Amino acid sequence: MNRAENRYFQTAARMNRALLELLGEKGYEYITVKELCAWAGVNRSTFYLHYDGMADLLSETVEQTLQSLLDKFEERPEDFIRRIGTDERENLILLTPRYLSVYLEFIRENRAVLRAAYSNPEALQTRNMARDLTRHILCPIMRRFGVPEGDMPYYAAFYLRGAMAIVEEWLRSDCSRSDEEIAELLITCIHPVPPAEGEGWMQVIS
Repeated sequence: MNRAENRYFQTAARMNRALLELLGEKGYEYITVKELCAWAGVNRSTFYLHYDGMADLLSETVEQTLQSLLDKFEERPEDFIRRIGTDERENLILLTPRYLSVYLEFIRENRAVLRAAYSNPEALQTRNMARDLTRHILCPIMRRFGVPEGDMPYYAAFYLRGAMAIVEEWLRSDCSRSDEEIAELLITCIHPVPPAEGEGWMQVIS
C-alpha cells in the first residue's frame, strides 16, 4: 500500500470511528455530514470523495461491525459449511444458549450502530445476507433433517424474519432485557414445543 492509499484508508477509518462515537450520543437521523466531518477532522469534499452520503458511510460501518462478529467464533464459517453434510445432526442445532450468547452479546455491545442499520435497511443489506445464509447454511442443514426442497424457502423466510423481528424489537428497547431472556424468547418462539426424536430442524440458527 502506497502513502496515498494509506492516507485514504486512515481517513475512512476516522469517519467510521466518528459515526460510531456520534451514534453513541444521538440517533442516526440527527447526525449531519457537517457534524461528522468536524468530529473526524476532515472537510466535506473529503467526505464525498469517500462516500455518496451518510447512508453509504453507515453501510460500510455496519459491514465492518458485522465482520468483527466472525472473530468471536472459534470455527470459521467455511469450516462449518464444509462439515454440514457429514457431521452428526445434533451438532448442527445452533439455536442453543451457547451459540446465542455470542450473538446477543455482540448485538448488545454494538446496539447503537445496529439500531441505526435496522432503521435504514439498505445499510444492513438484509436481502443479500438472507440469500447467502439460506443458500449456504440453512438449506444444507434442512436437507440433513429431511425438509422437502419446496418447503425450504418458506421455512427459511419464517425463521429469518421472525428472528430478526425479535432482535429489532430488542434493539428498539435499547436491549433492556437480558441476553438470557432474549435467547429463551428466540428458542421458544421459533420452536415452541420440545421436538420428538429425530425432529426439530427449526432449532437451527446461524
